Amino acid sequence: FIYRFFIPDILGNTVDRVLYLDGDVVCNGDIQKLLNVDLKENIIAASEDLKSSEYGKRLNIQKYFNSGVLLIDIKKWNSHLILEQLTKEIEENIVSGINLPCPDQDVLNMVLHNHVLFIEQKYNLPYRLVQPSLIKPKIINSDPMKASLVHFIGAIKPWTTYNQSV
Repeated sequence: FIYRFFIPDILGNTVDRVLYLDGDVVCNGDIQKLLNVDLKENIIAASEDLKSSEYGKRLNIQKYFNSGVLLIDIKKWNSHLILEQLTKEIEENIVSGINLPCPDQDVLNMVLHNHVLFIEQKYNLPYRLVQPSLIKPKIINSDPMKASLVHFIGAIKPWTTYNQSV
């Protein structure tokens, strides 16, 4: 999934920003406010991950983001040499033999944790079709039909499970 690392480099100066969505994210509502959000000095906008405290502690990061939805400021990404930093981080982890459970997301957090604007959960609402108890109570009660972007986390997806009510 590291292909997303190259998006700003590929797009260059053709656009100012790009909205990256994982393949299991479904657009279910208006995202105009997200597209126009003021990133201030930040390079990306993302939502907090369900396991933020667990994953963050593992990487010594206070607030850990989910990389399934990323609004990226291309000029800032390129001027801060983020691709090079990500590549270096990957190489160092491979050489040292560190096992990262979420390799691409972990590396993005390691490099960008001080450059992220945290956005509302409705722009990356995690929805699990199996084991809903793994989702935080404040999120599990959320109606995915009211979210702008629904992220079907986990192995089972609605398009592969025909008898599951979403």
